[in-house]
Amino acid sequence: MASLLQSRHSGVVYLLRAYEIVESMRRRPLCWGVWVGIACFLLTRVGHGQLAITEAMSSASTNNLLGVTQGPDFWELTNFGSEPVDLTGYRWNDNDGGLAGADSAPFNGLVIGAGETILFVQNNVSGWDTPEAFRAWWGLPATQRVVFYSGNGLSSNGDSVILWGPGAVSDEDILDRVDFGPATSGHSFTYSTADGSFGVVSQVGQDGAFVAALSADVGSPGRHRGPVSLRITSHPTNVTAVAGFPAHFVVVAQGMPRPRYQWLKNGLPLAGATRSVLQFSAVQASDAGLYNVLVSNGLATVVSSNATLTVLDAAVPPTFTRVPLALEAYEGQTVTFVAAAQGQPVPELQWFKNGVPIPGANSGQLRLERVGPLDTATYMIRASNLAGTTNYSVQLTVTRKPRLLITEVHSTGSSDYQDWWELTSLDVRPISLRGFRFDDDSRSLGAAFVITNDLIISPGESIIFVESTAARPMTPERFRSWWGDSHLPPSLKIVVYQGSGLGLSSAGDAVYLWNAAAVEDADYLCGVMFTTAPSNPRRTFVYDPDRPEPQTPHAAVLTRFATNGVNGAFEAVNGDVGSPGRVVEIPRLHVFAFGSELILYWTATPGRVYVLESTDRMGWPQDSWAEMTRFSPNTVDGRYQIPRSGAMMFYRLGVALPFPGS
Repeated sequence: MASLLQSRHSGVVYLLRAYEIVESMRRRPLCWGVWVGIACFLLTRVGHGQLAITEAMSSASTNNLLGVTQGPDFWELTNFGSEPVDLTGYRWNDNDGGLAGADSAPFNGLVIGAGETILFVQNNVSGWDTPEAFRAWWGLPATQRVVFYSGNGLSSNGDSVILWGPGAVSDEDILDRVDFGPATSGHSFTYSTADGSFGVVSQVGQDGAFVAALSADVGSPGRHRGPVSLRITSHPTNVTAVAGFPAHFVVVAQGMPRPRYQWLKNGLPLAGATRSVLQFSAVQASDAGLYNVLVSNGLATVVSSNATLTVLDAAVPPTFTRVPLALEAYEGQTVTFVAAAQGQPVPELQWFKNGVPIPGANSGQLRLERVGPLDTATYMIRASNLAGTTNYSVQLTVTRKPRLLITEVHSTGSSDYQDWWELTSLDVRPISLRGFRFDDDSRSLGAAFVITNDLIISPGESIIFVESTAARPMTPERFRSWWGDSHLPPSLKIVVYQGSGLGLSSAGDAVYLWNAAAVEDADYLCGVMFTTAPSNPRRTFVYDPDRPEPQTPHAAVLTRFATNGVNGAFEAVNGDVGSPGRVVEIPRLHVFAFGSELILYWTATPGRVYVLESTDRMGWPQDSWAEMTRFSPNTVDGRYQIPRSGAMMFYRLGVALPFPGS
């Protein structure tokens, strides 16, 4: 067996690695010839797979010591393998032009050594157009190889570097590709040492990044942080499909160098199935079977779990695989209902509004632009084919924009507790938060946490959302122990959430909230930004009800820190200072009988608007409070007189908070 493999490739290291893979798999119930084929697949790809694009500079600094306006763009290629690779015939391009417009000139006659990193620099800036000048710019050793190329400048607004091997015949035959967004001037992009993903902005002292010798540029040209372990983060799952319908399997892997894929059906490699998604445009009965995928990056190989494709080969009545959700949208918002159905033959779809067909609405998506009161209706999707018909109806309610504010943020955390934020309703109606989503400063609906339960926020109510992780698990009870039950409103709702990337940075971050109807990242309902949080003592950022401007509900900036004893803020058991569950401290109401009158009095904050209410039905299933008066005292002496009556009455005091921008 060893000699057979060696005849297919000259690299002894590759031979041993592939041989070990075959030996480890040979015990599985598949024929020996299958594993020979898989091993040969690995051997023909391993040399290419060990190459990776590890850094790119798309906007150099203008702050330099030579009077040159700006240094040239560059990117670097690293060979993580233990053998040299001849780059002759390789081609590269940015995100425009594909393989047909790719450049092969920099690679002709070029061999990249084992463990070597080569820098490819755009030849468009006078003064930086020699290897010696480039090395002097960054302070690199004379042994660092620098290769110049013409054209293909990297856009500072976002771009890509795409590399193809000599055998590539289409744009999809990519050996490696990195994509990056708008540049931070003077900083290069590199990869994450946690998962191998590209796009990390270089920072001095992190992962080998340093300041250039002749400019303020920050990067790590010529250096790399080594490979990132290959692993599968999401395995393919079982699929049931109807003959003639599309179907697909998906695997998600991470690592550096870039993962490469080979799908297997019943243990046999599938020709051309070398991407992370195995797509069937129209499955047939012959496609049914057991599928898994071999993932390799030239340094390691992992095998996914198995997934079964079941193909139904018969006429099937329509069934919905996705149904629209009932939505409450605000005026001017764009609403999208989405549905999907399967059946055999393919079902035809039609949308209805209050029972009337909507012209042209015969796809799985119904988009309503800038909805108004007349769009409040019952919407129905009908799916039909020769085997039957099925319907699904939902309600759209169009109201005014909810008056919700993010009123407090705790981003400092501690060794024992987690980040949290507070949502307050200044509306006059209960609002269902089911389907609402929130995210940090990435402001991405796709990455946002979704509220899936029937969570109601009442007028004047504040709800706490607290992060929980495996390292620092949180529960509502643990949150109450942290801040002290005696300080928190008895009915305070505490929602625990988990999610990658939703932690709030103590160095500055943001919280954004979308309603269930939102379909675009920019269509958030309210949001706050905040800067570096204090750490001694740890204090929250709070909404200031006495100075609501220049905050706005749509894009607020929280700048005030909680102060013990002010607006309901207090000290937690560990010394943290905040006011979870309340935006202001509600003063205690006192009642004093004087002759034929009652005097209601309290300690007030001058300038605030207070609301007095009364009821004679306290304790009934439905309390009925009537507003008596609202006014703004000029002094700390809040006082209101009313005639005494023989009936038993109950009184309560509230604070009318200002809503920014209204």
